[in-house]
Amino acid sequence: MFLQVALAVLYAFTSCNAEECDCYPEDILESITEISEFRDAWNFFDTSQRLYLLWISLTVSLMGKQCIIIERSSATFPNIVSKLTYIDSLKPPGQERVSQKINTELQL
Repeated sequence: MFLQVALAVLYAFTSCNAEECDCYPEDILESITEISEFRDAWNFFDTSQRLYLLWISLTVSLMGKQCIIIERSSATFPNIVSKLTYIDSLKPPGQERVSQKINTELQL
């Protein structure tokens, strides 16, 4: 469920503090000219670029999650293996960075 939310809202506003979680600062995010580059789902998932969650609806509760990043590990159509990393501000210091392996299969 969390992955579905993260993917659905990628690309618009950053909720992280760049100094705390190694995300790009907001001014850099706002100057990215390729922000709408990924129109095709396969191109979006197949990119080797690090993808940042930039926008989230106010109706979605992130429960302390910040600086959400998706990095592709491998992609062989229709399967994509990615790593989702985020900071959980509700966890004690030293335990706040969380990573999950995500397996996605595109269906035509």
